[in-house]
Amino acid sequence: MRVLRNVLLESGYAVAGAGESVLGDLFVRGVPVNRRFVADAVAPLTPTDFSEMGLSVIRGDRVYPKVSLEPHDGLILAGDLPGSRRDQVGGVSRAGITLSNLTVRKEAVSTLDLGTGCGLQALLSAGHSSQVTATDVNRRALRFAAFNAALNGIANVESRQGSWFEPVRGRTFDLIVANPPYVISPDTTFVYRDSALPGDEVCRRLVREAPAHLTENGTATILCNWVHARDEPWWDPVTDWVRESGCDALLLHYASDDPIEYARRWNQHLSDADPAQYDQVLHRWCSYYREQGIGAIASGAVVLRRRTGPNWVRTLTAAEGPTGPAGEQILRLLAAHDHLTQNDRDQALLQERFALVEGHTLEQTLTYRDGEYVNHPAAVRLLSGLGARAEIDPRSVHLLLACDPGATLGDIIERFADQLDIEIDELAQLALRAFRTLLEHGLLEVVGADCERPRDVPQTIAGPA
Repeated sequence: MRVLRNVLLESGYAVAGAGESVLGDLFVRGVPVNRRFVADAVAPLTPTDFSEMGLSVIRGDRVYPKVSLEPHDGLILAGDLPGSRRDQVGGVSRAGITLSNLTVRKEAVSTLDLGTGCGLQALLSAGHSSQVTATDVNRRALRFAAFNAALNGIANVESRQGSWFEPVRGRTFDLIVANPPYVISPDTTFVYRDSALPGDEVCRRLVREAPAHLTENGTATILCNWVHARDEPWWDPVTDWVRESGCDALLLHYASDDPIEYARRWNQHLSDADPAQYDQVLHRWCSYYREQGIGAIASGAVVLRRRTGPNWVRTLTAAEGPTGPAGEQILRLLAAHDHLTQNDRDQALLQERFALVEGHTLEQTLTYRDGEYVNHPAAVRLLSGLGARAEIDPRSVHLLLACDPGATLGDIIERFADQLDIEIDELAQLALRAFRTLLEHGLLEVVGADCERPRDVPQTIAGPA
């Protein structure tokens, strides 16, 4: 395995995403390649070595892939090529990357990757966990996960076969990650996609059972699809799942689809390959949605943190999936809600010191109308994070630009009240609303009084009032 990994790494495979290379053609794009070209690319191994490892098959002068080999975040992951077998094991998927980005990356003694598939989450978590347990009902998935652990030289991952939490009954973990078969459909075509449970029961069950397997301050991130009525707030059903869970809960929402569009998206692979079957599947899925009274299907995630005491629930909507690793933002968000729960009085917040978060953007838009520019709410978001944006009153941007860990919010308000030509009480309310909003989005953090010396802050701030 070490020789195989070295061959792949030396070819630039893990760094360049396989690029326009022989191995990229073979294992990423899934096309056969001339045997001589493969021999040159894999030396000192040979095409026969790859065949004996079950990665490819030789027919005549060409080598055909039997698996995909995809690079991601310094790892190389093997999975099945696209196919129709029920125990299909995908490689690096969009959902897998989303879950990885939404995972809190802090040091853990024990981590559970529930429904490991090819092992992506388990292997990523192994870098900050003493021990990782990877479970799956699909024995083929566990074989892929074990192969990938060996390929990447990772030894602290154990595999257990079984359904849901059965393989780890009675155990608790500092971190749980789950990419379950969350697709809502009448089918049982693929183990990785279809749970055989009605509606959104698989996600409901996982969210409700996960808290019992978390240590104090342990976190769980579970990708979810769930059902809600067309005129119902998306968070209503999921809020019920986390009630009395013993956990603080962050409910993330990325989209709500019309059932017809949802069915089309999940069966798009059939539209060109077999149009007649595509039409039949769409009819069956849409009939199922009508029978179940499903008005809309939401996509997102639930992040839980086990904590003794009164718990809180926070909802957050983003117009897109995470734009990169969001674990640090989630930790700030959790800390902010803890802080606001205890220090939400205006006077307490005015005495706080705040620090801006690296890597955020602030956008202001002005529209020219009736001979003058009209200012719109300013949008703040992270370049790499949850994908959610926070909107604040454009007048409070001046205070944000002057944010300094060496000064309290009250100090900053007093400093700029005269320059902004706003009554100090009105400016204070603007500031409190804006800073609360940014804290709740993990875009600002509270710092100690001795964090650092005040930086030089301009006495006037350019820009629209």
